[in-house]
Order: sequence, then C-alpha cells, then structure tokens
Amino acid sequence: MKKTQKIIALITAAVIMLGSFAFAAIGAEPVKGSEVAAFASSLEGSGYQYASKGPNKFDCSGFVYYVLGQFGIKGGNSTADYNTREKAKNYGTVIDSIEEALPGDIIVWGSHVAVYLGDGMNISALNSNTGVCVREVSDFRDKHGVKNPSHFFVRPYDYVEETEEETTVTEPESEVQTEEKATLKEKIVARREARREYIRKMWEPVISKF
Repeated sequence: MKKTQKIIALITAAVIMLGSFAFAAIGAEPVKGSEVAAFASSLEGSGYQYASKGPNKFDCSGFVYYVLGQFGIKGGNSTADYNTREKAKNYGTVIDSIEEALPGDIIVWGSHVAVYLGDGMNISALNSNTGVCVREVSDFRDKHGVKNPSHFFVRPYDYVEETEEETTVTEPESEVQTEEKATLKEKIVARREARREYIRKMWEPVISKF
C-alpha cells in the first residue's frame, strides 16, 4: 500500500512539475523586445571577462544570455549556438535585413553576438578594452579586421508584437528613462519571485507526503 502511495505521489509530482514549466512558458507576462533592449542598455559600462555570464562582467554570448535570462528567456550558451541560421532557429525567428530588425533582437556575426537597440545601434560585451558598449552595427569588425561582415538577426519566440511607437528609441536618455529602467528591473525581479512562489506552493503538498 505504501509503495502504491509513493508511486501516486511521484506521478503527481511529475504532473505538477510539467505544470510549473507550462506556467513559466505561457503563464508569465509577455516579453517586449523594447524592454529587453532597455535593460541591455542599462548594463552599458559593465566589464568584459571571457566565458562570464554576469552579473557584472560578460563575454559577448554571456551578455546576451544574461539579458534574455532576466526575462525568463533561454538564450544560447555560446556564439556557436547562433553562428548559423539553422542553429539560431532554435532560439527565435531569423531575420536577414536590418530594416526589419527591432530593438531587442539578437545580432549574429558568426563569432560575435549583440543586442540590437534600433536605429542601427547595438550593445555588446565587445572586448576587455571596451567592456559592454554601444556602437553602430556597421562599425563592427570581425577577427580578421573586416568591417561590417555578413550578419543576421534573431527575434526570440517569446517576444510579443509591438507597434513602431513602442519600439522607438530616443536619445539622449532622460531622468525619466533612467527611472523607467529601474522600474523595469523591479518588474523582472517581481516576475521571477512570482514564478518561484507558484512552483513552491505547487510542490508543498507533494513534498509533505514524504
């Protein structure tokens, strides 16, 4: 009898776990690319460190991974996960033209990735000299010194469609925009805490049986 109860409890736990994943995938607030771009911009000036994923130092793929992760989006672990269009499709819709790219999209140069900010600008953890910096997309040079090499964009599947007004980036940044970024960080933290609390409450009845 006890064995049967344990089996039932394990099956229940598995169902709850699947429900937790579903909540994380479809129950969370929709993600806007413009919010991702705004958060990425708030990290300008952070340091560079090879193979680091933050929170204070990054390499290029670690920076993209960290930024997307704050919104509950799973990004690639390295540039190798993005360096072909077929691989990139595992993380989002591939877009070939900068004219169709939107803030929050990921730019892939093969050996380097960045977050697109709109208006031809991007932010990335470029190297140890620059750290996390904002530059024009057309200014990027690959390891061979080739300026503005072939590249494409990836729009994470989690993004919701936005109007042109919602994705407009204004410069320079005002105090109001700075406050909005701070509020955005608070929303991200609150969203993550809500997920943890939901999963904890779902698991409690099962765990108590053991």
